[in-house]
Amino acid sequence: MINPSPNFVQKKPVTLQLVSLHMELSPNGLLFIQSHEGFGKLVRDKVSPPATDKSGKAIKAPAGKIVKPHPKWHRVNPYNDSKGYATTGYGHLLHKSPVTAADIEKYQNMTEDDGLVLLKQDLQSRVAAINKLVKVSLTQYQFDAIVCFTFNVGEGSRTKGTGLAGSKFLEQLNKGIYNGELMMNFRHPPEIIGRRRDEVTLFTTGTYSHAKSNK
Repeated sequence: MINPSPNFVQKKPVTLQLVSLHMELSPNGLLFIQSHEGFGKLVRDKVSPPATDKSGKAIKAPAGKIVKPHPKWHRVNPYNDSKGYATTGYGHLLHKSPVTAADIEKYQNMTEDDGLVLLKQDLQSRVAAINKLVKVSLTQYQFDAIVCFTFNVGEGSRTKGTGLAGSKFLEQLNKGIYNGELMMNFRHPPEIIGRRRDEVTLFTTGTYSHAKSNK
């Protein structure tokens, strides 16, 4: 038998109190998710004409250069997400293939209220999944952070190592280790990193930050 080093400290077994969750997403949590999903896809106009005065003449800077206007942006529905899947509203997946003409006809005029209805419906399954998968107590802000996280990565599968169910974050959480940084293992595509960091901050500190930019 190998003797432990002099600095070795034997940890006493800890009895973990497992719980059965019955939590709901808070209003702040919903706003947090709306902020990070964004309504529709934010796109920049392809062509921006030079800035003009009231008479229609191009405005020139003191050095004689034409003043370029601020780029114009607008939101479109439906759109293809980072995986190329047809999506609309607040991250509502239509199908796992690109947007079709039928999708455009059906969803191009949807309102933010329409999008919110779909979002609330979509979140029901994520809330149910978290209540099923998490076996330790959570604060409201921790629960909200996990809902936002799960809405993005999916419930997943433990056996396949996907989504919340297959994450190291959930594995450690159910052992009583509340390490939000483990959510950062899900960092693709690169533009998701800001959102993931906000989820970690919410889980760790209870700060409901809003996204500085959306899709």
